[in-house]
Amino acid sequence: MKYYIKTFGCQMNKSDSERIAAILEVAGWQSATNADQADLVVLNTCSVRQTAEDRAYGHIAKWRQYRQQNPSFIGVVTGCVPAKEGDKLAKRFPAVDIFLNIQDIEKLPELVAEKRRTAFAAGTEYTDQNINYLQTIPHHQSSFQAFVPISIGCNNFCTYCVVPYARGREKSRGSAEILRECQKLAAKGYKEITLLGQNVNSYGQDDPAEIDFPALLQKIADIPGDFWIRFITSHPKDMSNKLIKVIADNQPKVTPYVHLAVQSGSNKILKAMNRKYTSEDYLRLIGKIRQAVPEVALSTDIIVGFPGETKADFAQTIDLFKQARFNMAYISQYSPRPETTAAKMEDNVSRSVKRQRDKELTAVLEKIALVENKKDVGKTIRVLVENKKGSHYIGRTPQGKVVKVREAGLTLGRFQEVEVRRALAWRLEA
Repeated sequence: MKYYIKTFGCQMNKSDSERIAAILEVAGWQSATNADQADLVVLNTCSVRQTAEDRAYGHIAKWRQYRQQNPSFIGVVTGCVPAKEGDKLAKRFPAVDIFLNIQDIEKLPELVAEKRRTAFAAGTEYTDQNINYLQTIPHHQSSFQAFVPISIGCNNFCTYCVVPYARGREKSRGSAEILRECQKLAAKGYKEITLLGQNVNSYGQDDPAEIDFPALLQKIADIPGDFWIRFITSHPKDMSNKLIKVIADNQPKVTPYVHLAVQSGSNKILKAMNRKYTSEDYLRLIGKIRQAVPEVALSTDIIVGFPGETKADFAQTIDLFKQARFNMAYISQYSPRPETTAAKMEDNVSRSVKRQRDKELTAVLEKIALVENKKDVGKTIRVLVENKKGSHYIGRTPQGKVVKVREAGLTLGRFQEVEVRRALAWRLEA
């Protein structure tokens, strides 16, 4: 039997899909090249924003055709869909055979086998492999870049965010397991390891017997080998001086790139979001980071049009952007998510205003990013060559900047020194 996984959303979702693939292959399934060739299609969804969720559910419309071609076809939806939404979604999408909470994906082969027995009288048997989700060795999609989850879930309960309801309370993975996985990756020659968590900074806080995130990061940096370490996502309230020092002391192995979600420049909106810091706190924090790591690149997340956001609130966000000088920002237009506190607030910023604020903030970011990127022109920079497009290669710097390389005969998955010739807002050319 063949499976196909369609992934939406962030790096955590991509990492989840690698583990879903491993779980299915342990149970004897094989990967299909396309969805229409599969007996089982898994949609690993993102419900952080309504638009992402809508894109995922748009694929379900194709499942009727797949089922006509293959009567034993099974469609599964998992990912960041709150467990409480399962009944509602089942009524809305009758073509879905299984809605599965992401924490329970190790049960997928058993559920699929049961579905096939009851619905299709197939003789498939399932042997319980006693699989633990975070302990599952993933089926990596890359031979040189790897995602390593260090925790799952979140305890922050930001008023707009569905993650605590979709993924549960924060649970840290054992540091010994994480270190073993990273050691194996380094031994295999992987060039980039990205540590994942909804809030990596609070790693270990749920387990008094565990080390904290700065200590974990230092232990991974101590593993021999020529590779980069990235981590995502960081919450400003948990970005400690100890962590900043570990980043500074391990350059460039721990890459000089920090993704630090601010969400708004207005203290009124930050309080309504339950973010537990002020814009002044945030700016002081990034000042510390820049002082300790002068070559650092900063990116962030921003929500425009949060309930109650006025013109003055939005102006404060623009002002924060100009002071922080982000290299990149992921700007989202607010959409209420089920179960969250903000969903009970009046969504009183119109769609047209949200779109306009998104457009205006993107224009501010573009100007800042171009100025920052021009500082790299003429420099020789080490990049990791990630893929090839036409006659060009695409690489990425330690700061996470995309580089289009005009050169022949480069090797994918290798580090390469390149000379930067031109800067654009969203990439360098070398």
